[in-house]
Amino acid sequence: MKKDGWFASLQNLTWLTQLGLSLTVPPVLCLLLAGWLAERFLLGPWVWLAAILLGLGASACTFAEFMRMFLRRSGRRPPEGGPAGGPNSRGPGGSPHGGREGGQADGLHRAGPDNGGPKTN
Repeated sequence: MKKDGWFASLQNLTWLTQLGLSLTVPPVLCLLLAGWLAERFLLGPWVWLAAILLGLGASACTFAEFMRMFLRRSGRRPPEGGPAGGPNSRGPGGSPHGGREGGQADGLHRAGPDNGGPKTN
């Protein structure tokens, strides 16, 4: 096996381990916190339901972010227009300003190198 292949295998194993931990830790911590809150403050079973939903939501966000990173690293593009568009996401019309030209977003003018503002390095 080539050194590059060996290194790539170890790197993939590292990513898989990190993904597993990132998906399991939030629900477990939320359930531990719910148990402590329910015991300490004599709260009802709704605390457990809230903890499960919060933990699974955190894991889902982690998984979505991992998939975006994985797609970027593999050379494929993640789907456009998702609810969690990052700073590089494009709005309608392919413009980073949501289809508005001149750098205006919601009536606010942002000075920058594209619209007459100072250039930053």
